[in-house]
Amino acid sequence: MKYGPENPETIKLAAQAEKTARQNKSGLWKRVAQALNARRRSRAEVNLYKLDNVTKEGETALVLGKVLGVGSISHSLTVAALDASKKAVEAINQKGKYISLSQLMKDNPSGKGVRIVK
Repeated sequence: MKYGPENPETIKLAAQAEKTARQNKSGLWKRVAQALNARRRSRAEVNLYKLDNVTKEGETALVLGKVLGVGSISHSLTVAALDASKKAVEAINQKGKYISLSQLMKDNPSGKGVRIVK
């Protein structure tokens, strides 16, 4: 039985994270690659209110799963996630910005200042 992602985009993203981790000796991207190669049911589902509670103003949050739209955000932050609901993306873009994981890898290959939220 095969474990791990079947979605070709997720497989590419995991490979890109592994490559970024090797090139920059970054433990963050190594952890991201491991999480993306794990079973789908072990991925996080994070609501907006949790992002609001665990992050500070101007921080970058990385969700290894899906961001859901329950709650609101009271401060500006950058959120990168594997997936997000429409309502969550709209709420995040009102106060901060939502970017893809691949964009975060390009913008911050060292992984400094990024908080993983589960």
